[in-house]
Amino acid sequence: MRNTIIVALAALVSISAAYSQEADEGTIDDREPALSVSVGPEVAASLTGAFAGVQAQFAWRPGFLGLVAGVRADVYLSQPDVYVIPSAGVRLGWFELTGGAAFKVYDAPEPPNYIEASTEGASPFLRAGLDVPIGPVSVGLGARLMVADTYTESTAETVGDAIGEGIAAAIVAVFSIFQLDLGLSYRLTF
Repeated sequence: MRNTIIVALAALVSISAAYSQEADEGTIDDREPALSVSVGPEVAASLTGAFAGVQAQFAWRPGFLGLVAGVRADVYLSQPDVYVIPSAGVRLGWFELTGGAAFKVYDAPEPPNYIEASTEGASPFLRAGLDVPIGPVSVGLGARLMVADTYTESTAETVGDAIGEGIAAAIVAVFSIFQLDLGLSYRLTF
């Protein structure tokens, strides 16, 4: 598994290197300045739920290597919990690696007959993916790790059932950490 991840990351970096160009006096090429601001919608899905939101990002990329910083606001669609996720990272061509923290700013009430595995305070956030520019628009596709609230139905009538449901809630919470995301951003360069 570890070797597969290393090979996949190496392939992403190689593809990015093949399509990116070197810096020439502060620009990526003759048409595009090194600084950009982008904003747009995004969606993310895990095995247990989906998120929808908006992202804003500032990027400085004078060549193949660049720096990015931004913020996301995501709503968990199965329960309307709202998260704000500030992050920063590096960009290698089209490949982007960012990290930060997810803050829950609104906690929806727990539905009746459900067990909630809840996050308190900040939780870690990590994202790796591609950000492919197509004119003034860029398409982002990646994978991210983020701890979010999860819900499992509770029908326990005995102590044994309650213990089993607690273990099931923990397993659901673990599977919800890994998410695939897709975003579309409009980029303003200057």
